[in-house]
Amino acid sequence: MLVRTVSNRMTALKEFKRRTGVWPVYSLVMHVARYVLMLAIITLVFWYSRRNPDSPGQATLIFLVSAPIFILLWNVLESLVWNYELRARELTSRGTFLTTKQFPE
Repeated sequence: MLVRTVSNRMTALKEFKRRTGVWPVYSLVMHVARYVLMLAIITLVFWYSRRNPDSPGQATLIFLVSAPIFILLWNVLESLVWNYELRARELTSRGTFLTTKQFPE
């Protein structure tokens, strides 16, 4: 699933480059930052659970509550940045909102 997601995203980014001649830098940074932040959060949870061995369930609970919230907010933020770049290059109109895997026809 991760490979398909990355593949769909890269297809949209390559199409952006083909049509405009430049890469969508902000979207690329957001895409890479997603994986860096996920790794940092997982590392932080492991660090917290090692530091507090008497309450391992608390670290799990913190992760299970915060992960879906983080994923939702990050997807919204990534979509906002993607749409900003599409509008900045006049590939979409102001009222159009596309996800990061979509590209305007």
